Amino acid sequence: MEELLKNKIASINDQYFGLDDLPAIVWSRGRIKRRYRRLTLGSYHFHKNEIRIHPLFREREIPEYVLEYVIFHELLHFEDRNELKRRRRGDRIHSAEFHTREREYPRKKEASRYVKNIMLNGLP
Repeated sequence: MEELLKNKIASINDQYFGLDDLPAIVWSRGRIKRRYRRLTLGSYHFHKNEIRIHPLFREREIPEYVLEYVIFHELLHFEDRNELKRRRRGDRIHSAEFHTREREYPRKKEASRYVKNIMLNGLP
Protein backbone atom coordinates (compact mmCIF):
# COMPACT_ATOMS: atom_id res chain seq x y z
CA MET A 1 0.00 0.00 0.00
CA GLU A 2 2.94 2.38 0.57
CA GLU A 3 3.69 1.85 -3.11
CA LEU A 4 0.25 3.26 -3.97
CA LEU A 5 1.09 6.51 -2.19
CA LYS A 6 4.53 6.76 -3.79
CA ASN A 7 3.06 6.20 -7.26
CA LYS A 8 0.29 8.75 -6.65
CA ILE A 9 2.61 11.49 -5.42
CA ALA A 10 4.99 10.91 -8.34
CA SER A 11 2.12 11.06 -10.84
CA ILE A 12 0.63 14.22 -9.31
CA ASN A 13 4.05 15.85 -9.21
CA ASP A 14 4.66 15.03 -12.88
CA GLN A 15 1.25 16.31 -13.89
CA TYR A 16 0.98 19.52 -11.83
CA PHE A 17 4.21 20.48 -10.07
CA GLY A 18 7.45 19.29 -11.68
CA LEU A 19 9.35 19.38 -8.39
CA ASP A 20 12.86 17.93 -8.27
CA ASP A 21 12.48 16.53 -4.78
CA LEU A 22 9.41 15.25 -2.99
CA PRO A 23 8.55 14.70 0.65
CA ALA A 24 8.12 11.20 2.03
CA ILE A 25 4.51 10.00 1.96
CA VAL A 26 3.13 7.57 4.55
CA TRP A 27 -0.12 6.41 6.08
CA SER A 28 -1.03 8.22 9.31
CA ARG A 29 -2.32 6.50 12.42
CA GLY A 30 -5.76 7.75 11.50
CA ARG A 31 -7.01 9.37 14.65
CA ILE A 32 -10.30 11.19 14.67
CA LYS A 33 -10.28 14.27 16.88
CA ARG A 34 -13.64 13.88 18.57
CA ARG A 35 -13.19 17.04 20.60
CA TYR A 36 -13.15 19.08 17.42
CA ARG A 37 -15.37 16.70 15.43
CA ARG A 38 -12.97 16.67 12.57
CA LEU A 39 -11.08 14.23 10.49
CA THR A 40 -7.68 15.05 9.03
CA LEU A 41 -7.45 13.28 5.67
CA GLY A 42 -3.92 14.49 4.98
CA SER A 43 -1.22 16.65 6.51
CA TYR A 44 2.26 17.92 5.68
CA HIS A 45 4.85 17.93 8.47
CA PHE A 46 7.78 20.15 7.55
CA HIS A 47 9.97 19.02 10.46
CA LYS A 48 9.99 15.49 9.02
CA ASN A 49 9.38 16.57 5.41
CA GLU A 50 6.55 14.08 5.28
CA ILE A 51 2.99 13.91 3.99
CA ARG A 52 0.68 11.72 6.06
CA ILE A 53 -2.49 10.29 4.55
CA HIS A 54 -5.40 8.97 6.62
CA PRO A 55 -5.76 5.17 6.40
CA LEU A 56 -9.42 5.54 5.41
CA PHE A 57 -8.15 5.70 1.84
CA ARG A 58 -6.90 2.13 2.07
CA GLU A 59 -9.72 0.82 4.29
CA ARG A 60 -12.77 2.28 2.57
CA GLU A 61 -13.96 2.68 -0.99
CA ILE A 62 -13.22 6.38 -1.38
CA PRO A 63 -12.90 7.65 -4.96
CA GLU A 64 -9.36 7.90 -6.28
CA TYR A 65 -9.79 11.57 -7.24
CA VAL A 66 -10.37 12.41 -3.55
CA LEU A 67 -7.04 10.82 -2.56
CA GLU A 68 -5.36 12.66 -5.44
CA TYR A 69 -6.92 15.94 -4.30
CA VAL A 70 -5.64 15.43 -0.73
CA ILE A 71 -2.12 14.69 -2.01
CA PHE A 72 -2.30 17.72 -4.36
CA HIS A 73 -3.37 19.91 -1.41
CA GLU A 74 -0.51 18.65 0.76
CA LEU A 75 2.01 19.15 -2.05
CA LEU A 76 0.93 22.80 -2.12
CA HIS A 77 1.89 22.98 1.56
CA PHE A 78 5.19 21.28 0.72
CA GLU A 79 5.85 23.96 -1.90
CA ASP A 80 5.10 26.62 0.74
CA ARG A 81 7.14 24.88 3.46
CA ASN A 82 9.38 27.89 4.07
CA GLU A 83 6.27 29.96 4.75
CA LEU A 84 5.00 27.25 7.11
CA LYS A 85 8.28 27.40 9.06
CA ARG A 86 7.83 31.14 9.63
CA ARG A 87 4.19 30.78 10.60
CA ARG A 88 3.14 31.59 14.15
CA ARG A 89 0.27 30.07 16.09
CA GLY A 90 -2.97 31.64 14.93
CA ASP A 91 -1.67 32.59 11.47
CA ARG A 92 -3.73 31.51 8.48
CA ILE A 93 -2.48 28.37 6.78
CA HIS A 94 -4.51 28.76 3.60
CA SER A 95 -3.99 32.16 1.99
CA ALA A 96 -5.99 33.50 -0.95
CA GLU A 97 -3.04 32.55 -3.18
CA PHE A 98 -3.10 29.01 -1.78
CA HIS A 99 -6.82 28.69 -2.60
CA THR A 100 -6.20 30.01 -6.12
CA ARG A 101 -3.48 27.43 -6.69
CA GLU A 102 -5.64 24.71 -5.16
CA ARG A 103 -8.28 25.33 -7.84
CA GLU A 104 -5.75 24.13 -10.43
CA TYR A 105 -6.73 20.59 -9.48
CA PRO A 106 -9.46 19.84 -12.06
CA ARG A 107 -11.77 17.90 -9.72
CA LYS A 108 -11.30 20.18 -6.72
CA LYS A 109 -14.99 21.11 -6.40
CA GLU A 110 -16.12 17.51 -6.68
CA ALA A 111 -13.50 16.29 -4.20
CA SER A 112 -14.31 19.11 -1.76
CA ARG A 113 -18.00 18.19 -1.90
CA TYR A 114 -17.16 14.56 -1.20
CA VAL A 115 -14.96 15.50 1.78
CA LYS A 116 -17.62 17.89 3.12
CA ASN A 117 -20.20 15.12 2.85
CA ILE A 118 -17.93 12.83 4.91
CA MET A 119 -17.64 15.53 7.58
CA LEU A 120 -21.39 16.16 7.71
CA ASN A 121 -22.81 12.68 7.22
CA GLY A 122 -20.06 10.28 8.22
CA LEU A 123 -18.07 7.80 6.22
CA PRO A 124 -19.46 5.85 3.28
